[in-house]
This record gives sequence, C-alpha cells and structure tokens, in this order.
Amino acid sequence: MSETQDNVQEQQQQDENLAAALAAGESEFITSEPAKPAVNQNLIYIMVLVLICGGVYMVYKRQPAAASASSVDTQQAQATINNFLTSGPNGIKMMEEMLHNTEKIVQQFLEYPSVPQIPLSALHTNPFRYAKA
Repeated sequence: MSETQDNVQEQQQQDENLAAALAAGESEFITSEPAKPAVNQNLIYIMVLVLICGGVYMVYKRQPAAASASSVDTQQAQATINNFLTSGPNGIKMMEEMLHNTEKIVQQFLEYPSVPQIPLSALHTNPFRYAKA
C-alpha cells in the first residue's frame, strides 16, 4: 500500500510542478471558454434570409387591382366597329385602300437601307455646319 501512496504522491507532485511551470509565464491560467457574443454571424444570415423571404412573399401576395374599361369608351368603340361592319361594301373598299396605302409606306421603309451612301470625300460642303447669314 505504501507503494501506491508513493505513486499517488509522486503523480500529484508532478501535476503541481507541471501546473506551476505552465502558470509561470502567465498571471492566470485559462480554465473557461471565452464569452460568446450574443449575436453571431449565423444568426445575422438567418435574419436576413427571413426578411428576404418575407419581402418576396409580400410582393407575391400583393395582386394588382382588376382593370376595368370605362363603359363610355367601350360603347363608343363598339359603335364604331358596328358602323364599319354595317357600312357594307363601302367599308371593305375603304379598308382595302388603307391597306394598300400602308403597304406603300412599308415599302419605302424597306427600300431605304438600299439607297447608296455618298462618300465623305465627294461632299463639297459640310452638311452639319450652319450657313453664314
């Protein structure tokens, strides 16, 4: 039993020496964890995610008001359509003429890029300069 006590005492002595050696350079020995901040980065990320989800939900749920046309405008448009349809062949003739005129204008727009460009060296005057009075 004395050997066991000697071993225990020797172990305690070594522990004390080790603790003294470790504590010699420092005024106190750190034994507890440092205090964690109340708000950490993960909590901030979660809060931002919840706010973004809430904003998306609010935008999704907010529906635009139903659009309704004015009854006066609708009646006038319907009257114009009925007048055109009931005018008989005269209305169809006017429509064909309008389409033909529109086709002429469209052709002008289509032919415009094919107009040859005049080289700058062939110009006698600067077209962007105002004429002197």
